[in-house]
Amino acid sequence: MTLGYQVVRKAKFIIWRGHIESKLMIERYLEVLERHLVVADLKREISMVIGIWLLWALVLTSVVFIFGDVGLAASFQSLIKISVVKKILAVFTDYALYPFYFIFVCLIGLGFYKNIESFRDLAWRYFIAQLIGSIVLVRLLKMLVARGRPSSEFPSIYIGDFTQIYVDASLHSFPSGHAADVWTGATVLFVVAKQVSVKFSLIVVAILVSLSRVALGAHYPIDILVGSLIGLLTGSLCLVISRSPSNKI
Repeated sequence: MTLGYQVVRKAKFIIWRGHIESKLMIERYLEVLERHLVVADLKREISMVIGIWLLWALVLTSVVFIFGDVGLAASFQSLIKISVVKKILAVFTDYALYPFYFIFVCLIGLGFYKNIESFRDLAWRYFIAQLIGSIVLVRLLKMLVARGRPSSEFPSIYIGDFTQIYVDASLHSFPSGHAADVWTGATVLFVVAKQVSVKFSLIVVAILVSLSRVALGAHYPIDILVGSLIGLLTGSLCLVISRSPSNKI
């Protein structure tokens, strides 16, 4: 047996094994997604996530009313003096959004690979919600409102008057892009998740990411509240618009 033949045979075996492993991995992802995603009653699920957001908004605005927007932000920022807390919050701020992106990339990838229209539809709706809310609306408001970040030259001050665009990132406190981003993903997945534990885990992550932005000195409480509202509304609307009655995703 020649050396060239052995090399070719081994290469074919490696390719075959990789193909099998890839198919098994895809099947595992598909099984997990199909096991956890369903829409039993779209209106009920959206009403539930809106109700939870209203509760979160009520608690946050009540605390803001007592301590003030700036005062509450200062209290949160004092938490990062504790090293462990700072590291945990930094992880949420920097990495908690990526699992959401990964899930929707899997949905659109498997949707095309396995020709599952419902997966593709859900992923596209999420993408449109992110485009409208987190990218267009949030960025536009940041540049028009121009509220100074806690670490800026004009902390908490609203510089903008909607007559000009401010591109200085230090004036982009209002609203929070992270809050809009994470609440968009949490809203969409909350509506289609089967298990109650998964639903509320999504809300917990969304709240922690939002609060981490305040604690790390990037935003004020009102910024994250409005950002979360944008995420909630765009996520919900993109699920509702042009959807035919169905119990499937």
